[in-house]
Amino acid sequence: MTKDELWRLYATKNPAFEGEGTVTLTRAGLRKLFEQTWEKAHERGVIHGRAIAALEAPLQKDESLFGRIFGPSRGR
Repeated sequence: MTKDELWRLYATKNPAFEGEGTVTLTRAGLRKLFEQTWEKAHERGVIHGRAIAALEAPLQKDESLFGRIFGPSRGR
C-alpha cells in the first residue's frame, strides 16, 4: 500500500480530513488512528518479510522422519 492509498483510505472513512479547517481528535481517536496504521503496516511487513525469506532460503534436504515424508524444506 502506498502512502497515497493509505491517505485515501483514511479520508474515505473521515471526510473531514479532506476539507478545510482544523480537525481535532480525541485521545481515543488518535489512539485508534495509530493502531490502524500500525496494524496495516505490520500486516504488510509480515507479508513482505515472509515472501523475501521464501525467496532467499534454499531448499534443504531433511533426513528426519518428517523430511522423508514431506520432502525438502526451506531452511532457517
